[in-house]
Amino acid sequence: MPARTLGLVCMIVIAVCVAAQAPSSDQLNQPHIQPPPAPAPRAETPARVAPLPPVGEDMHADLQRMRSLLAQMRTNLAFVQTTQTPLKHQFELECDMWQVVITDMERRLNATSSPPEQK
Repeated sequence: MPARTLGLVCMIVIAVCVAAQAPSSDQLNQPHIQPPPAPAPRAETPARVAPLPPVGEDMHADLQRMRSLLAQMRTNLAFVQTTQTPLKHQFELECDMWQVVITDMERRLNATSSPPEQK
């Protein structure tokens, strides 16, 4: 008799556990939505930023590299077939855009490198 009682108690405990874990009917109709994760705590110590190198030297090197890359883009553009007109037009627009960026950088570099005019 004690084995039957022990078996019955085990079955009741298992049934209660399964029933507790099973979703209710109203939970089945609603999608499972997780709340957004809490933001990570920020570090209290300020980040140290390395000082920037002199503008002139790096800017000249960057401009030279950009001019070289733009020349390569224009060379590659010559090999795009004319039957791919939208693609070729996109490449032309990108080359024009980079030319504007290079011209703007040159203008800024010249403005910072030339001494201010005195009256």
